Amino acid sequence: MNKLQLKKSRSLFDIETVVSNYCGLPLYTLMQIYCLRKHAFIDRKGWSIQSYKGGDIEYDEYDDSHAYYIFTLHEDFVTGCVRLRPSTSPTLMSGSFAWLKKQVKSNDFNFKITWEASRFFITPAKCLIGRRDRIDTRTRALFISMIEFGVNLEFEGYEVVVDEVMLRILRRSRWPVNILSSGIGNMGEKIYYGILPCDLKILNDVASF
Repeated sequence: MNKLQLKKSRSLFDIETVVSNYCGLPLYTLMQIYCLRKHAFIDRKGWSIQSYKGGDIEYDEYDDSHAYYIFTLHEDFVTGCVRLRPSTSPTLMSGSFAWLKKQVKSNDFNFKITWEASRFFITPAKCLIGRRDRIDTRTRALFISMIEFGVNLEFEGYEVVVDEVMLRILRRSRWPVNILSSGIGNMGEKIYYGILPCDLKILNDVASF
């Protein structure tokens, strides 16, 4: 498999889920992702993102050929997305969130091969069809595709920074988070740095939930 050309689509819970490298994304899809990220993180959550300079889209230096995107579609419109990058490339964890990672003692970090997962969002919905414990079906579809991606590429887990809300969603979804450090984000919220492990047991747990 040529990883840089990876692009595949499948249906999970009647939701179309696509995995694509940055280089394989049509421009209109990439612009949808950027616009929705701006709406999700700047408009709705009020994040202060250093790389955001105004306008209708949100992107940064980590949106490049190293990046993969898993996203959900409805009638060719993106309804959710997460960005993935190998941790051997420049990432948010080696950039903006390096201060969180520096708190971790080397013997506490037992994962040899990791990727980073960031910029996770789903679009607002009036109702959560097929929800269980208030987990949107699109969230479940993205989580399952992320774990499958990790299992297929044989890495051990995702480095993530999450807030309290996402931490609860992950735990409800049965995807355990190995919390390694914590701190206060730029909005005064508690944030956590940790690893989301990827293996077949976790895949089965999340998929069967």
